[in-house]
Amino acid sequence: MSLSLNRLLYQLKNGNKDLHKLLRNYNNSDWNVYTRYNKYKYSPHIIYEDCNVTAKVITWLPTQQTIVHGHRRYQECHYKVLVGNLTEYLYESNNLDLIKTNLYKYDDIGACSSNNYHKILNKSDNLSVSLHLYLKNNYMEEEVEEEVEEEVEYI
Repeated sequence: MSLSLNRLLYQLKNGNKDLHKLLRNYNNSDWNVYTRYNKYKYSPHIIYEDCNVTAKVITWLPTQQTIVHGHRRYQECHYKVLVGNLTEYLYESNNLDLIKTNLYKYDDIGACSSNNYHKILNKSDNLSVSLHLYLKNNYMEEEVEEEVEEEVEYI
């Protein structure tokens, strides 16, 4: 079953949390209305966000890249290459040692858990575009728990 972007977003809004399957079933070009170009930095465009998920279309000109980063706010981050190629460097979260390098081509799907850090870059001479889906942690509860712990007095 091939999903349109509207159908994919509808599924996300209604609680479908199988991000990998949603991306695998998405095979459309309706993302192109969300592309933005910035000659200095990769260009993320949030196309949907609620308290559980975020969806972004990201445009990458040649040599554009993220910094090394984690997704602590998210349980899962899955992305699909819609145009071009992207290279991902995956790092150990404790010491930032490089674990693995992945090359993702058109239609490939990558993922990064909240336990790792990664960097994504467009090493090619051409435009790349990707669709990213993020499943959020219940970070509101974590923040409340941290505040409560700070109020407790230890003797």
